[in-house]
Amino acid sequence: MAKEIGKKVNGEGNICFYEDLGIYKLLAILDKNEILKDEKIRDIYEYDKDKNIDLIGTLDAFMDTNGRIKETAKKIFTHPNTVKYRLNKVKELVGDEILRNENKKLYYHIMVKTLKLISNPQHINE
Repeated sequence: MAKEIGKKVNGEGNICFYEDLGIYKLLAILDKNEILKDEKIRDIYEYDKDKNIDLIGTLDAFMDTNGRIKETAKKIFTHPNTVKYRLNKVKELVGDEILRNENKKLYYHIMVKTLKLISNPQHINE
């Protein structure tokens, strides 16, 4: 389980120990197809799949850094303007409440973490 999840979350070739999985241990138990039933998360996921832009990864890093643009940019190895562009694209797609409302931010933070575990883009159609 740690090997499979670690590969999806951290990329191929990285070592991951089960005790280091944190919330991903819980998320691996969830029905991942249920995540994509949420219209907003599905819209972002589909846009990423179509445009290969990584809004999900940017949103995850943004939420991990408590909304700090510069730290987000460092975390995903990109320019702060790229982060701003991607966040504006998220707002365009689904509105800005997932970035403003505290309850929704936590909910969507968990959702994007769960999406990292989904390796097959065909899950949307199931």
